[in-house]
Formats: sequence, structure tokens, C-alpha cells
Amino acid sequence: MQIIEITVAADGGQGDGSLLRRATLAREVYATIEHGTESLEADNLGADLAYLLGAILRGDSGCAWDHDRPLVRLLRQHFADGHAVWRYAHVDEADGQDEDSRLDRARTTLGDVLDSPAFERLEERVQAEVRSTLRCL
Repeated sequence: MQIIEITVAADGGQGDGSLLRRATLAREVYATIEHGTESLEADNLGADLAYLLGAILRGDSGCAWDHDRPLVRLLRQHFADGHAVWRYAHVDEADGQDEDSRLDRARTTLGDVLDSPAFERLEERVQAEVRSTLRCL
């Protein structure tokens, strides 16, 4: 008689326990946020938390929020920068800047792109295509 041993991994067959780690993280995040607030109903806190927990449990890339969202403020109060929760909770710091700062940053970025060798090569190719097209007319 032969005994067959079957092992079922809790992470969908990957065998590395990643689902277990993510579930443990989700539990820690939920308990911390629940303890840190009077109600999950205020300021979309419950909805934001649901999105975050879902991303953690699925192993998705995560969710992005403005820097001043209540969930982000609570996460920052309770979890250090290197904590695993930050792989799933992304903060858009640009929203904390005034309009002039954002425009300056956009101008600088655009200037960097326009001055780049890659853009110069693209511009040369477009000009060559235009010349070629005009010759055919």
C-alpha cells in the first residue's frame, strides 16, 4: 500500500507562504487602524481601508492616495517608512504642493525631455519622414 501525501499551499500553489504573510499584514493593518480611530465611517476611512486590504490580500501593486487622506495620516502615525504596508499604500506627495510648485516641476520635466538626446533623435526622424512624404507629393 502506497501513501500519497498532498500538500496544499495557502498561497495558491506558490509554496512560499506569501498569502499567509499578506493576510498577517492585512490583519495587522486592520487592527491598527481600527484601534486608531473612533469610526471607519468618517472621511471614507472604511472604503480606503477596504481598498488597501484588498490590494494587500491580492498582492496587487496597491492604492494611491493624496497625502492628506485620513487613512494616510493614520498609517504614517503607526507604521515606519520601511514597513511592508508601504508596498501597497502609495502617497501622492505632489498634492501637498501649491499650483506654482507643480507648474515649475512640470516645466522642468518638460524641459529635460525636450533637451534629451532621445527627443532630438525623435525630432530628426519626424523631420526625415516629413521630407520623405513631401518628396512623394
